[in-house]
Amino acid sequence: MTLFIYDGACAVCRATVRTLRHRLSRFPEAVPYQDLDLDAYALSREEVDGRVWILTPSRQIAGVGAWSWILRAQPDARLRFAGHLLRTPPFRQLAELAYLGFARIRHRIPVRG
Repeated sequence: MTLFIYDGACAVCRATVRTLRHRLSRFPEAVPYQDLDLDAYALSREEVDGRVWILTPSRQIAGVGAWSWILRAQPDARLRFAGHLLRTPPFRQLAELAYLGFARIRHRIPVRG
């Protein structure tokens, strides 16, 4: 089973998961890290607090790599292409910088609804 691990205390993160569950035809089971035994997955709170994770039976993928994995799993060729772009320089580096910046301020971003 594949899991998408995210910060359940983050309103933007919860809203993003809700939206993507409805808009993407292939979205893994999403679980807030607060509901998991992180030791069972060999992850620390520090690792999961600042990045989303994809956990498959054989891999652990964090941050931009996790988003790339989700996009590459979609049937829509445009989304798969975007997922592949996120894996290639310089797009990966730019996405990582943007992602880290967002992660630092995510708790201050207001969410409606």
